[in-house]
Amino acid sequence: MIDPIHEYSREEGQSITGGYVYRGREIPKLVGFYLYGDFVTGKIWALKQKNGKKISNELVIQVPFQISTFGQDISGEVYFADFGTGNIFRIAKKN
Repeated sequence: MIDPIHEYSREEGQSITGGYVYRGREIPKLVGFYLYGDFVTGKIWALKQKNGKKISNELVIQVPFQISTFGQDISGEVYFADFGTGNIFRIAKKN
């Protein structure tokens, strides 16, 4: 086992839900970032690493949902599911 690339405190979140590296086309600035969320707070972050070291970790959005899982389609776009409703949402660029 290797050391974690990133950790966060209980003030930031309480239950990490692992995600995917964004490889889509809709949000070019997120390409190559690992998207993950927090089940309790509804926060979704974008983590960038190089050679196993964190370069940056940015809050992308906070949603009013319990993020239970992430998915990725064939185009590299990333989705998440809400535990409470069972709805699936695609992470998209703001209009």
